[in-house]
Amino acid sequence: MSDYFTAHKQRMQQNSTTLLEFATRLILEGYSVLSSKESPISFIIIMKGDQQCSLGFKEVPYRWSIHADIPATIENGSGRVLKTFDGPDFEVTIKDIENNMLPMPVSRDKYIRNNLTFLKSIL
Repeated sequence: MSDYFTAHKQRMQQNSTTLLEFATRLILEGYSVLSSKESPISFIIIMKGDQQCSLGFKEVPYRWSIHADIPATIENGSGRVLKTFDGPDFEVTIKDIENNMLPMPVSRDKYIRNNLTFLKSIL
């Protein structure tokens, strides 16, 4: 059983490193990026102007995906999966992010303030 947990920890650390490297590329392209205060990270929130999306890795069903927050309703919930990339290989591009950005569901200031309760800015 310890082999499973060792492998899981290694995957999570590799995914965290991959996300941080991609976040650096996004920042150089003018995006703002937030990540979890905890390490290793499993997702990042990406912002540019009043647009946003998030990028993360899910162990089950083992895929990378781009999500976005939407205005919350009973019928639609508060988030939407926009694009998925099956398998462990990181194939996400900055163009994928650009093409999947959605308007923030609230003002930018409120959006950032709400997310900073559990996230930190990546500089």
